Amino acid sequence: MALIRFCCCCFSLRSGMLLLGWSQALLSLLSLSGVIIADSSGSTSSINQLLGKSLRTLYVLLGGSVIQTIAAVFLLYGVYMRKSYYILEYVKLETLLHIASLIEFFLYLVLEHSTFSSQDIYIFLGFLALNYGLAVYYLLAAYSYYRIITEDIYAPLIQT
Repeated sequence: MALIRFCCCCFSLRSGMLLLGWSQALLSLLSLSGVIIADSSGSTSSINQLLGKSLRTLYVLLGGSVIQTIAAVFLLYGVYMRKSYYILEYVKLETLLHIASLIEFFLYLVLEHSTFSSQDIYIFLGFLALNYGLAVYYLLAAYSYYRIITEDIYAPLIQT
């Protein structure tokens, strides 16, 4: 039994997963290319202005973009080929990535607390709530699609 039947109230789960997979692939590839261009430009002052204090942030973004691209490929392959294993791997990768980024955000907030005003912290926490609320919804939709595919594959075996 799937947890939800529609994605964003009007799309089928399959259409929603395709839309999510392609948009995630596009955004992660754009992010990956931006990180590579920023790294190869050699201008560390612009990188420090854009990303923070060190190149470590750049490499964290690079790793996150690579994982995000792999996850999007897993989702798209799983949806197109109706392979439940790849959709489940997408859910696992995305869950780990979101947990790691949440830890990273809170560490950044704690380590850089002196540079933030209280209004900045409220805006930051509002952004986190919106971002992770949507992430949980899309992970729930992907897991529901995984359950539907798994039931479709194993239903004939159970009935015989």
